[in-house]
Amino acid sequence: MKPLALFTFTLAFGIRALLTAGDEEPKLYVLETGLGKFEVGTMPSEMRISPDGKRLIQLVVRDEQYFIVLNDQMSPAYDGITKDSLRFSPDGKRYCYGARIGDRKFVIVDGKEYSAFDGSAAGMPVFSPDSQHFAYVALRGGKQCVVRDGEVGADFEMVSSAPPLFSPDSKRLAYLAKDGDRGLVVLDGKAGEPFRNIAAMSFSPDSQHFAYIAISVTNMVVMLNGREVYRDERFVKDSLGFDGSNSLHVLALRDSQIIRARIDVLLVPDGR
Repeated sequence: MKPLALFTFTLAFGIRALLTAGDEEPKLYVLETGLGKFEVGTMPSEMRISPDGKRLIQLVVRDEQYFIVLNDQMSPAYDGITKDSLRFSPDGKRYCYGARIGDRKFVIVDGKEYSAFDGSAAGMPVFSPDSQHFAYVALRGGKQCVVRDGEVGADFEMVSSAPPLFSPDSKRLAYLAKDGDRGLVVLDGKAGEPFRNIAAMSFSPDSQHFAYIAISVTNMVVMLNGREVYRDERFVKDSLGFDGSNSLHVLALRDSQIIRARIDVLLVPDGR
């Protein structure tokens, strides 16, 4: 007698697989769901599907005009779309992109316009982990600023091309900026100490602590909640990270040795 069949169902992008135990071959069942019409002029490289697989954004170009199609809903005509700006929020319920009509430049979030002044940076805006907030880099009067939920931040000579970083709880925001020949971190709207340059930044899992690597003329330092906590000649790129809510680590290059330094953050205030 054959053993009873065991069934496992898996859904992924509309495909359902039925697996059976024993010597039977797996049976496949395909479930197709229409997400809208493939519009004439669609750029396949600029199509985006939402994380839940239920919504689709298309960038359509017709007669030198640009349109955004959300499933079967077409936007007004634009004269341009910001490069790599089409995206969905993590929960798939919100969407955004940058656009231009004549000299007017703006960011669209859920169909609502927010000013981008003289333009928005490529790859903007970005959503917070909980999908409730968004941020983007905008150009204004020859300088750059970060706009969070429509609120305009301070102007800087330059804001890093790295996207603004939301904390895991989505309540805090950090980004890298530059004034003159000095780099700095802007955290919760406040500019930190200027350094020659900034190499990395990270939030703790509970969002209470914030760290980054700052580069001075002769050394690199780890800054934690606005205070220097560790210094060495060189650090390994992208090696700064939190091990948990109360400790972080970094890899230092010292002579011919690679040193892993663990830093306890229990006694370091959160700096807010």
